Amino acid sequence: MARHNPDASKRVLFLQLKELEEHGIIRRVVYPELPPRVEYYLTELGESVLPIITQMEKWGSDLTATFQKAYKISV
Repeated sequence: MARHNPDASKRVLFLQLKELEEHGIIRRVVYPELPPRVEYYLTELGESVLPIITQMEKWGSDLTATFQKAYKISV
């Protein structure tokens, strides 16, 4: 996860992953290796959220030009 979010604080990332795990969105697997390796997987509940996230992404993408014009943002 940290590799995909190099600017994220390790503490904040850990707390967010812990919260997602507590809510049953992700599953944490710790491999008994040296150095220790941890992987995260979406649970069935987590998979069920993907269509909602996809729709939110589409909504944002569809309105990007409108937002840029309204707030004079250049990309």
